[in-house]
Amino acid sequence: MPGLSRMQTTSVFVGVVFVREGDYIVAYCPALELSAYGKTEAEAKKAFEETLEIFIQEITRKGSLDRVLRKLGWVPYMQSYQPPALPEQKLWEMYQNNSGLAVRKTPVAIPQLSMS
Repeated sequence: MPGLSRMQTTSVFVGVVFVREGDYIVAYCPALELSAYGKTEAEAKKAFEETLEIFIQEITRKGSLDRVLRKLGWVPYMQSYQPPALPEQKLWEMYQNNSGLAVRKTPVAIPQLSMS
């Protein structure tokens, strides 16, 4: 993530489900309540990665990373965060209930917590 290049980050993997919605493929990540879409799975994946990057950059820039992640159920773990377990169940339910195309693990670069 270019905007986070000067910060120490930790990669955390989150689940992203790809489902067909009409003529589009939607990529949805319950752990971050983020989604993006494209005409193909590759387009949806690229759009999701761009959306994810902007999301992390913006909540970091605004100083609301901790508040937003905690509200989504993430918990501080060592110098980073651990995503909630419940969204993973939701991910698989969506996949099964919507004839999902794929479930992928996507890395998220989370700025490390300062331990002051």
